[in-house]
Amino acid sequence: MPFELQIALRYLLAKRRQVFISVISLVSTVGVTVGVMALVIALALMTGLQRELQDRILGSSAHIFVWKPSGIEDYRAEVAKLRAVPGVVGAAPAVMGKAMIMASSDNFVAINNAITVDLLGQINAESVFGGRIVNGTGGQPEMHLAGAFSPGGRAITLLPSTAMGGAVSRVQVQMEAGSLVTIPRFYADTVITEYGVARLWGKNHRQRAEEMIAVAHPDHRDDLRTQARALWWPD
Repeated sequence: MPFELQIALRYLLAKRRQVFISVISLVSTVGVTVGVMALVIALALMTGLQRELQDRILGSSAHIFVWKPSGIEDYRAEVAKLRAVPGVVGAAPAVMGKAMIMASSDNFVAINNAITVDLLGQINAESVFGGRIVNGTGGQPEMHLAGAFSPGGRAITLLPSTAMGGAVSRVQVQMEAGSLVTIPRFYADTVITEYGVARLWGKNHRQRAEEMIAVAHPDHRDDLRTQARALWWPD
């Protein structure tokens, strides 16, 4: 008889005076068995669930998007054509670009805040001291674009002119290295501080710099103007 089996039987089938040891061994053995069975079942369920989730997620992510610049009027007919293509497993309609849907409403006004804005209109609403992230984008890009493209709408960005008790200007000449750009300059529309309104839409670099300097804190305007002239008004 193998030595291991002898040890097991010795504790499972103890003599009368050692019955308590047998009971403890039996309970321990049953406990370990139940625990292993539960672990195996849990792993099997999780593996199956993981595969199911992967199938559903990958199945709902289209490999190819088909659209028309003018929009699809009869999506049912287009879906039927796509499903008839050899090799296509499935096709379904989807709405792309929530901002464009909101922008279809007239006079849509989007109001968002920012941490810093540079003289060209780049808007940072996510990071401080370069790349230290303090916020996510949330729905700011979509809302901003909807306001910018809405007929009669506005995309407004609000921010105080300074930070750290007035020592730092939130209106910057250029974004600090590592700063995140939430809204690129070519979508910047209207920026408001406590010193006024800067209208940037459709303006060139020099015009944008002048607009932004005008809404900066008076204590920082001379420095901003000096740096801006070095960049965009070279001798």
